[in-house]
Amino acid sequence: RIALFVLLLLCPLSVWAVDDDLPPLIEVRGSAVLEVPADQVAFSVGVSTEAATADRAMDLNSRAMRAVEQALLAQGLKKGDYRSGQLLLRPRWSSRPVGSSNAWQPKLDGYTARNEFLVETGRLDRVGEILVAATRAGANNIGQLRFTVAQPEKHRAQVLSEAVHNARLEAETAARAAGVRLGRLYHLTVGDAAPTPVMAAEAMPRTLSARTPPPVVAPQNLEIRADVRLMYEIEEK
Repeated sequence: RIALFVLLLLCPLSVWAVDDDLPPLIEVRGSAVLEVPADQVAFSVGVSTEAATADRAMDLNSRAMRAVEQALLAQGLKKGDYRSGQLLLRPRWSSRPVGSSNAWQPKLDGYTARNEFLVETGRLDRVGEILVAATRAGANNIGQLRFTVAQPEKHRAQVLSEAVHNARLEAETAARAAGVRLGRLYHLTVGDAAPTPVMAAEAMPRTLSARTPPPVVAPQNLEIRADVRLMYEIEEK
């Protein structure tokens, strides 16, 4: 269910004329907030492996990532629901011992390989199971969940219309109180109307047993807000 919350931005109204060539103007602002349920979630699942050689680190990582990919597909995800993210291979150097001399030199301890999939899906009812399956398959890096709306433009027109309506009401109220009437719309400025994503805390352990139940993931509603600024000419009654 979509709940609509109207928020009027109470700010001083301005009635002014820029110069003799312009009529008197009134400036008002209006806002509206639309609360909608999230219908999409994005997160990353990755694997970090270590080995004495770069080839071995990459080989272990590739094997684990293939297993993670198969786990994602087994949970109902499709190829278009995930894509490759960061791929990293770097050496690991020994740490400087306490009290070592100036002649100390670091030694190569091995290599670390990291790879990840960026997952974006509307299967909100399966998020817990997807995370558990990926972890059991070898993923040891789970990114923070980010809940969003897949098509925010569907809601933009509604929240923007409400914001303009609120600003118009504000202008009409001010005009009546001042004993004048509104003329034509002189200027309109529209602010952003993008949804505010909700971030869920990262809480996946490094390994899970076969008996570990999937975590409960409850997406929150998102707020889509629009702000407008209107300027009207004012006329004497």
